[in-house]
Amino acid sequence: MCKVASIRELIENLLPKEQGNKFYVQLLEINKQLIKKKKRHSKLNNKENQKSIKKNLNETTSVKQPKKIAVIQNPNACNKDNNNIMNKDINILNNAIQLKKIGLKIVSQIGKGGFSTVYHGTIDKYPDRIFAAKLIQYKSTYNSIDIFSNQIKREFHYQKLCSGKYVTYANGLFELNIDNELCFVLVSEMEKNGDLSLFKNKNLKIKTFNENLTTYIGGQVLRGLNHLHSMKICHFDIKANNIFINLKNNCKISDFSLCKDYSNLQTYKLCGSGTKMYISPESMRNEEINVEELQKQDLWSFGIMLYRMLYNYFPFEIKGDENEVELLKKITYNNLIFSQNNNLSHTITDFISKLLEKNYKKRINIEEAMKHEFMQNFERYIECKEKYYDDDRFIHNLINNML
Repeated sequence: MCKVASIRELIENLLPKEQGNKFYVQLLEINKQLIKKKKRHSKLNNKENQKSIKKNLNETTSVKQPKKIAVIQNPNACNKDNNNIMNKDINILNNAIQLKKIGLKIVSQIGKGGFSTVYHGTIDKYPDRIFAAKLIQYKSTYNSIDIFSNQIKREFHYQKLCSGKYVTYANGLFELNIDNELCFVLVSEMEKNGDLSLFKNKNLKIKTFNENLTTYIGGQVLRGLNHLHSMKICHFDIKANNIFINLKNNCKISDFSLCKDYSNLQTYKLCGSGTKMYISPESMRNEEINVEELQKQDLWSFGIMLYRMLYNYFPFEIKGDENEVELLKKITYNNLIFSQNNNLSHTITDFISKLLEKNYKKRINIEEAMKHEFMQNFERYIECKEKYYDDDRFIHNLINNML
């Protein structure tokens, strides 16, 4: 009681009489609620303790209870369902009149994203070549069918416009109606060695690219970017999965779904377009930049790709549950580090450092990149390749530093 009395006296000294009485009553009420809560928790703890005691008694009893037989679901059940859906889609595509006219036959599914599914196919007219058929289905996120239709047509238009030595050729765009939903199938050439990731894991069977191979592949990609930027087109999604390798080990840029024609623009408002780990810091900040600087978005992504080729991890990594804000913090405050274990030359570390300059105004542009010593080394490899009759032998020598 002494303790309570002292608190009341303290309140009376600090507050006027009426306010002090009200405050004291409130304190008593809070105290009552805390006591009730404590009792409730103790009851729950007692019940849990009793349950655990009963459980232990049941487990230690001499009479063994018959075990319940768990029904194990067939692990292939889900795969079978997915295969059935996939086979159904393949059959629908193979029966589509528009695709039959060009002799396209879908063979298998090779990839699936949020908005599209990519299939591997063949065309009767070109028996020695393979093609990719990208099925894009209308989603409500496009807001309207017109927006959806225009975006797909724009992707096809720019891929076909840019097709060449370092860009995959777009063969055709076909409009279909599948289950009363508007769909498009974009058919383009597909290289037999697959994309850069598949080429590394399946064909070369290596964990990381060495400097020689990175220079040879990177030089081709930069030539492709130079071709796009000369046409005032920014790709916005340069990464290993969008670089394809043919049987002669030549590279081609693919997937123009995010590309932007900036020929008639003066400024451009960035909006974080692209794949999360490859997006530039200024794009994460949604900055508005002059179009002369727009090409540097592709150069940042290109720098990330080169770094990952050498180390098999990103220069600025985040965990799965972290977002672009955390990534931007790491780019802003963390230094770009090159491990000494790889014994990289100053040429390639200097080149990547200039590509990954955090201030885009100081970042290297495409003209400067093409003149860098990195590209001089690339040109030397191209000269060496012309002396080889066997392309695979040339790649083997690159990997083993025999050039």
